Amino acid sequence: MPCSSAGKRARPCAAETLPAAPPDAREILHGLPRRAAHAIGFEGGLLLYFVPLFAWWFDVSLWQSLVMDLGLLVFFLIYTFVFNWCFDRVFGLPGSAA
Repeated sequence: MPCSSAGKRARPCAAETLPAAPPDAREILHGLPRRAAHAIGFEGGLLLYFVPLFAWWFDVSLWQSLVMDLGLLVFFLIYTFVFNWCFDRVFGLPGSAA
C-alpha cells in the first residue's frame, strides 16, 4: 500500500514517521545555561515557599527549616535539570532558544 494522505485508511510516508534529527552540539550547549536557570529558578521558588511553611508546620526555626529542606532541594534541583534536558532532547529546543 503506497503512502498517501487521502482516504479513510491513509498511511503516512516513512519520512513523516521518522523522528527529528538529534540536536547538534551547539544547540545542546546553548540550552545548558537555560536549563540550569530554569532548575535554579524553580528550586528558588520552592525554597521561598517551603522554608516558612516547614518552619510553621513543624514549629522550628527558619534555620532548622532550611536544613530540613536542603535534602529536597538537592534532589529536585538535579531532577528538574535532568527532566528539562531530556524534554529538550525529545521535543527539541523552542524557537526562542535558537
